[in-house]
Amino acid sequence: MEKTNLIIHKMSQELKFQTNLQCGNCRAKVADKLDAHPGLRHWALDLDHADRILTVQGEGLSANDLIALIAKSGFKAVEIA
Repeated sequence: MEKTNLIIHKMSQELKFQTNLQCGNCRAKVADKLDAHPGLRHWALDLDHADRILTVQGEGLSANDLIALIAKSGFKAVEIA
């Protein structure tokens, strides 16, 4: 009987949020929490966009968990399509 090696790739997700993060200091207040989030591989905050878009990428991400994480730092986030 021949053995087959299976490689399972988790589906990478990308979620986007409109936030009320306004500056580098705001960014710094959420950075440690985002960096420590399990499953989150990459995140970026576009402070030049009028809606201050936070983009996150990773596996097994929950929009509600990320919204709650941002709220713990005193900010708001709303998922966008």
